[in-house]
Amino acid sequence: MARVTLIIAAATLLCPNAEAQQSATLTLACQGATSSEAQEKPEPISMGIIVNFATRTVHGFNPPDSYSVAIDGENDVMISFHGSQQKGDVADSVTGTIDRVTGDAWAEQRIFNVKGSGSGFRTTYVLKCIPAQRKF
Repeated sequence: MARVTLIIAAATLLCPNAEAQQSATLTLACQGATSSEAQEKPEPISMGIIVNFATRTVHGFNPPDSYSVAIDGENDVMISFHGSQQKGDVADSVTGTIDRVTGDAWAEQRIFNVKGSGSGFRTTYVLKCIPAQRKF
């Protein structure tokens, strides 16, 4: 009986940590469309998004040089995020939301020259996401 109690106690201590680590990251499989001023019609897209609640970041909206953007708002229904980076004269920013209930995600990525030559390039993502597990 003491052995069973010890095993149950050990499992109780280990499970919350494992559960907390697993729920700290949400991996989403998303399908939808992207559009920009340069396109005549939206193009289909399939992509993965990783929401890391421990680091408060969202990753996946800005290929090929993907960088994490900060979660700037979160409640039971919605996650909002925004972030930017600059390489040389080129700035890249991503702003968006993910609906935690419906799985709808929207984001806008803007790439522009910080020296002001031209209006830049804007891509809009409209997606439907479902929780997924990483394949490897």
